[in-house]
Amino acid sequence: MKKLILLIMFFILPLNIFAEEKTLFSLNEVTASPGSNITIKLNVKNNPKFGILTAKLHYDMEKLEYVSSEIKGMKKAVLKGSESNDKGIVAFYAITLDSSDLFDDTDTLLIVDFKIKETTEEDSEIRLEITDFGKDENTPIVFDSVNGKVKIN
Repeated sequence: MKKLILLIMFFILPLNIFAEEKTLFSLNEVTASPGSNITIKLNVKNNPKFGILTAKLHYDMEKLEYVSSEIKGMKKAVLKGSESNDKGIVAFYAITLDSSDLFDDTDTLLIVDFKIKETTEEDSEIRLEITDFGKDENTPIVFDSVNGKVKIN
């Protein structure tokens, strides 16, 4: 009887009820003209609560010029920051030391402003690289990521 009930449940109930959705980090897509300022956002969905996040946004310096960045939320962070270098990378980090008070932020974590260079004629991708993510340095969490795109019109 138990096997029959399990078989019926398997076919009647959707499979995704039993699977937990992965955390998703994503960058948005924007469309703009050369010379325009644009905003790229680093978003998170399905946050399982974490204590460490370090990420890099790789951009094409021949097409985009870094203007500024701002961290949103992340109030529980002991250390947090973002910075750009002259190699086309915006680095972002947030760390908490209290495992009972993990980050529960959702939606936008980081806003980065760029200027599209006047000579830009083709679309440009902004590649997202999550370099460390988890509850602590020994407990990683499974995630997916989506790169950003700048479409030139």
